Amino acid sequence: MAEGMNCEDVRDLLFMFLNNELDEELEEVIDHLARCPECRLALREHMKLSGLLYRTMPYVARTCYSAWN
Repeated sequence: MAEGMNCEDVRDLLFMFLNNELDEELEEVIDHLARCPECRLALREHMKLSGLLYRTMPYVARTCYSAWN
């Protein structure tokens, strides 16, 4: 990505950041997060959502499995 990511660029990459899926963009995302309180807040919200999804996936998987069988 272009040098000097903006908030939109970073927010588009937050789930990938949380899943350790970034390579060349990683340093730019970290630099932006260090400077931007709004994106750090968005990161915290993504972390909450990821935690919620992680905790509910076993229930969702059981429910879907039961419905399909």
